[in-house]
Amino acid sequence: MPTKVASQRLFLVREEHAAKFIEEFPDCVGSNILSVGLTVEKATLDAKLVTSEPPVGAIRNTQAARPQRFVNERVRLTEAGVADLARGVRKKLIVWGLRYRCGGINTYVCESSTAISATPDATTQLVGRSIVTGTTVVATDTMEVTGKTWIRVGPGWACCVDTHTGAIKLRAAGCKRQCGGTCACAVDCQKQVKKRHECDLQIKFERTLTLVNHGLVRVTVTGQHTDSRTAWSPLPVEN
Repeated sequence: MPTKVASQRLFLVREEHAAKFIEEFPDCVGSNILSVGLTVEKATLDAKLVTSEPPVGAIRNTQAARPQRFVNERVRLTEAGVADLARGVRKKLIVWGLRYRCGGINTYVCESSTAISATPDATTQLVGRSIVTGTTVVATDTMEVTGKTWIRVGPGWACCVDTHTGAIKLRAAGCKRQCGGTCACAVDCQKQVKKRHECDLQIKFERTLTLVNHGLVRVTVTGQHTDSRTAWSPLPVEN
């Protein structure tokens, strides 16, 4: 098993399966993956070598200021693209590409068995489930209640500390931000560096003329979460 994370990892996926990469790739699970923009040069766009359409069944926001983009878009060669490919020129030219980065990952490691409540309140009713010691869970939301952090997991909320003793029960284990906070910004964060305010994990989805012709997408993963994490596992169905 390698002990060092590669600085760049490459994958080829089918066009129709590209969206599943962000859902299933270990470094993406639980992460807030944010769109950064296109990776294609303007001159290449102006050459109109390919056309793109949203995937079949895509739900789009018609009120969005900019057209929504999808990593599993249906990309096809135009006549100009087919001609270039037939002549063997610009075969490796990137003609379609989208870039993403990590906007923070909210994972917590359970230090001691933690009950799940229906609401972020120590006096509220329990839902009959708990987080087992050693389990790593993803928080879909966080809330500060009387100085204590509660995270939303599965069917309810769990407090990160013992409500009576103050002992840590759920330890923040997400990527560390430049301001020093983990999973969330530090209290005194000034957000000076917005582009790299979280970790340096980046994901590029790109297609060359050759890849478009074969219905493939090249995925390049660079960087890594700034804190090493234990393996992610879903919340168990029952304790």
